[in-house]
Amino acid sequence: MKKQLITALLLLVTALPVFAGDIDMERMNTFAKKVIAGKKLSIGYPVNQNVELQEFYRWYAESGLADVSMNNVGNPRKPSLYTLNTHQFENEVIDFFAPLYGFAKDDAWGIVTYSGTDGNNHGIYFGVKYLQSFSKIKPLLYVSEQAHYSIKKLGDLQNLEMRFIPTNKMGQLDVAAFEKVLDPKRQFGGRRGVTAEDNCRISAAKRQGRFMGTGQAIRVGLLSFAGGIGRSVRSRRRLRAERE
Repeated sequence: MKKQLITALLLLVTALPVFAGDIDMERMNTFAKKVIAGKKLSIGYPVNQNVELQEFYRWYAESGLADVSMNNVGNPRKPSLYTLNTHQFENEVIDFFAPLYGFAKDDAWGIVTYSGTDGNNHGIYFGVKYLQSFSKIKPLLYVSEQAHYSIKKLGDLQNLEMRFIPTNKMGQLDVAAFEKVLDPKRQFGGRRGVTAEDNCRISAAKRQGRFMGTGQAIRVGLLSFAGGIGRSVRSRRRLRAERE
């Protein structure tokens, strides 16, 4: 089945030039001029315009990679049947960011996503699946009122109950308000006296200042941060240690 899928993919990629037709270069040049002119008016949010990629794209074309269709399908930590991928570089990105968030390189897994929203989606998904491996109770999604707008949409998309937490003047989550909405009756993992909410890293967050402001998912409920760097990282050993 996998070989058939790869064959179909290769046939589709090969046929793309046939469907593309002639390129209207006048239209493309007009588009390029419009974008370049607009760059002067961009203040840097949500994308930083201070980039110089001419050398990279020159190398990209001259190396021949511009004529190769690569795809990072599958788990980057395992060999892929589609060998034309950049998994080695994807793993380097994960290994670079893992220690910055307190994870050990040899005990972390992750993927590089194409956007912050996709990173948020994977962060929520992996967090929910991890909690469900310990309990049949469906996890709750605690969301800062100033969290990225995608969090609310993704919570709805994944059919999760959301509880919104107010923030202070600095846009940071109000920890006291967060504690008030936690439900101690929600048993976690079948262990006596241990609840999911009791293990939401509140104590660690207070000590280390991990609660962030606008534009980031809050690192609670065993959910990893999934912000603008567009990645999802988890560490079972660290989560287990913080839960005990």
